[in-house]
Amino acid sequence: MMFSVAFLEWLVIGALVLCSVGVLILVAFLFFDSRDKKIW
Repeated sequence: MMFSVAFLEWLVIGALVLCSVGVLILVAFLFFDSRDKKIW
């Protein structure tokens, strides 16, 4: 039971980290793209 709970916690933490990293990459891409005045 404890193993499944710990696994679930790690899964949620990993998902949150991946989502936050993806958002940061997207924001950085949009920032650099708009700074270079490129329209896509």
